[in-house]
Amino acid sequence: MDTKKAIMILSELEQRVSQVKAVLVEQTTKKDYQSLDSLKPLVDSHAKEHKVLLSDIATLADISPNTLTRLLKDPQSAKVSTLTAVLGVLGKSLYIGQNNG
Repeated sequence: MDTKKAIMILSELEQRVSQVKAVLVEQTTKKDYQSLDSLKPLVDSHAKEHKVLLSDIATLADISPNTLTRLLKDPQSAKVSTLTAVLGVLGKSLYIGQNNG
């Protein structure tokens, strides 16, 4: 392979790497933020989608079904550890930020 061809191939690879990096940055910065008020519908849809009971979600989160019920009724009063445990079961994370409303 001659030098010119190698340089062209290297240049093309660098462009592709840049494109992939741009996509990854977009994916990691583009988050679907939701308020705690949407926790109950989120848990309910997860349970329905995965065909599990709320008690199963509670078990996986290592909390009692009663604690899950209280969390869903009033998530603002829940312990952060309880909230993050349930969100972890759903494959979600807790982010704290400035309220825009």
